[in-house]
Amino acid sequence: MGNGQLPGDRSANLEAVGIDFWRDVWQNANSELAAKPKVGNGDKGKQPATPMERIAESFGSDENPFPFMPVEKGINIAKRDIFLGQDPVDLVKLKKKAKFAVSQDTDDAAFAAFAYIRNNMFLERFDNVMDESFTQWSNIEETTKTYNLQNWWGLLWNEQFKFALNEARSWAREAIRVARAPYVEAYQAGRSLAHYDRVMNALDEFEDLIAEIKMPDVDTKNYKKRNPYNGEGPSGYNS
Repeated sequence: MGNGQLPGDRSANLEAVGIDFWRDVWQNANSELAAKPKVGNGDKGKQPATPMERIAESFGSDENPFPFMPVEKGINIAKRDIFLGQDPVDLVKLKKKAKFAVSQDTDDAAFAAFAYIRNNMFLERFDNVMDESFTQWSNIEETTKTYNLQNWWGLLWNEQFKFALNEARSWAREAIRVARAPYVEAYQAGRSLAHYDRVMNALDEFEDLIAEIKMPDVDTKNYKKRNPYNGEGPSGYNS
């Protein structure tokens, strides 16, 4: 975004956002931006004066709670790690747990997170975050007279999702292998495990689901807001 390149040194065919924006604008208060509508749909929403705070607020906060799922904290943490391309559960920890209790095959929060990503309620909240974040980038474009922030945002989200998806699938396959190993070893050693068949079936089923792990597609034109600086010419109409 700052140098016109995407991950892998690929050109984005967009003019880079100048260093002066990140140095002089990104964290600085702007009275015009502060006057823009509150972030989120609630009456208690904030009206941040800096671009950085506007974008951060679009992802959810105590004043903008809709993006958060009404689920256990562990699932939200695992979901966050997946989006960041990080392992939702350390495999060393998973291996220790599996060895400690052969009837325990994995960390519930981590595996639940994958089902959670395919959940319609999550997709609804994801759509809300995307729409709100594009709204805030549009406000920033307009009040700071900076071009193509929304265009860059759409490109970068898709790149991050591709990376996160590959990492999630890779982690899931390795996690299944690690979780399965103690059961197989115990079974081959002649131990009678009451939960062996159930655990093996569950892991096999989850392995089949790996191909279904998907990230939502971000089509910029579906979220992009009109303003003279959005890269569509003076009218600000989407192309």
